Amino acid sequence: MKKLKINLFGESFIIKKLTPNIFLKEQLAEIATTNNISFNEVIQSPPLIDDIAKCDCEIIIQGLLNTYKNQIEVWFGGKKILKLKMPNLNANNLLFPLYKCEVNEFSLSFLQPAFYNQRAEIGLIACYEISLESFNIDDLIFQISNLENKMLLTGIKYKDCVLFSLKTDTLIVQNFYFRKFTDLNNNFIP
Repeated sequence: MKKLKINLFGESFIIKKLTPNIFLKEQLAEIATTNNISFNEVIQSPPLIDDIAKCDCEIIIQGLLNTYKNQIEVWFGGKKILKLKMPNLNANNLLFPLYKCEVNEFSLSFLQPAFYNQRAEIGLIACYEISLESFNIDDLIFQISNLENKMLLTGIKYKDCVLFSLKTDTLIVQNFYFRKFTDLNNNFIP
């Protein structure tokens, strides 16, 4: 058995849904109204940022951004067999598709009313590994999400088996918190 290893380098885009407790929600609202500052500034203030870090969170979307800094490396049996950039995955840019891709659309308008953290990171975004007898590039499927004006590589499959990232090594370059107040019908939700 040889090891298939796929590394994603570049910039990532992540949106997490936060689940703060009732006391923390009330504290955030009180500080924002009394000091007349934005939600993002309140949530990143020193007394609250540690409490927010302890909140339960659910990753809504995460992936490698299509920027000039991205790079995808495919290793098999300790040898680099492929190095590519994300524009090579976009069939619209090519005469014919080079690789199999599953594309889906994602919109921020479908987010439920809640607290969210939007983060950008740079570095080793994901490292996928699996042991195989043999490797065929045609069995590799790249999962791509179109997020409004962004193209994200959100996952990789091999022969319909979803690969999971084993490690990352990133540096946070942007960290932004926001709260969605309305549902899909623009009804206000406190």
